[in-house]
Amino acid sequence: MKNISIQLFSDPLNHEEDVIRTKENLDLFFEDYDDVSYTLHHYESGTDWKDKYWDFLIFDYGGMCLGNNMHIHFSRYLLKFMEDHPSRFVVITSAMTEFGMREAMEELDSDTHNVLFSWEDFLNVLDNEIMASLKKEKMSKEHGLKCKNIKEEASIDDIAAKSKNNHSNNYKRDSGTQMM
Repeated sequence: MKNISIQLFSDPLNHEEDVIRTKENLDLFFEDYDDVSYTLHHYESGTDWKDKYWDFLIFDYGGMCLGNNMHIHFSRYLLKFMEDHPSRFVVITSAMTEFGMREAMEELDSDTHNVLFSWEDFLNVLDNEIMASLKKEKMSKEHGLKCKNIKEEASIDDIAAKSKNNHSNNYKRDSGTQMM
């Protein structure tokens, strides 16, 4: 069973609602997949998320942008982090956080491919990642079966060859003794 690691990094203002809403949406999405589960971790502030492994980070810091620029600050930080981790994705889920991320991207001249600006984009990428992973797993299992069958066939061939060699050697030995 494949497990997708998802981190939720949201501002303290709406954090509890963000966790509930995110979990409900993910539960709806994952009910269509029997062999896939997800783990959701959530953080209100700081950069604890960077020390953990994750496939997707849902980032919503829009509620805290009034009177400060925390959403832009964390956007800059995330963009720099994403440069070193191109296989991970950041999902922006609010208009104000999107504004901050786009401003940080412009400021840093970043054109990273792994920032998703809508829940819909996130679900599409997630679906593609899951399908690719399941296909790879299936192909790996099929390849393993083919390899196992090849090994079994080789083993049978090896036994037959050894048996033939043993019979040949026995025949030569027998024929040699008969000649004497």
